Amino acid sequence: MPVAIVIWDSDVIPAVLMEKTDSDLLASLRAMKHSPDISDVNAARAWLSTLPAPSGWYTDTAAAMAETARMRNDDRMTGEPVAVARNALGLSRAELAERIGYNGNSNTRHKTMFEVEKGDKSLSPQATRALRGLLAEHGIAELSN
Repeated sequence: MPVAIVIWDSDVIPAVLMEKTDSDLLASLRAMKHSPDISDVNAARAWLSTLPAPSGWYTDTAAAMAETARMRNDDRMTGEPVAVARNALGLSRAELAERIGYNGNSNTRHKTMFEVEKGDKSLSPQATRALRGLLAEHGIAELSN
């Protein structure tokens, strides 16, 4: 049962939507007064990722609750947890960097993630949120070595 959390940047009251199917949830998001023109589920996920945390599209209530619980913890990830997350997602360093919002060519993105995984740098709060969102989208709630 997919869940969408919508936290607006303005004075609009936040929303938590839960429907039986992705298409029903998409229809509910489209019906919201302040939502943009959303063409499909991927567009909805992309839009939700631009809103303040913990906005997002979650596979179920457990994933949404896990994300809000993680938000109470540190706002930045670094070191081994990033490497474990990348491996769980099956992405290269450059691919992960691109998926969580880092720009530059493939070598630059790879180097950035290498430095993060080594612990020399940490992800920005936005990149940390994007990584946690990717994990939630893929139903990965627990990371283990």
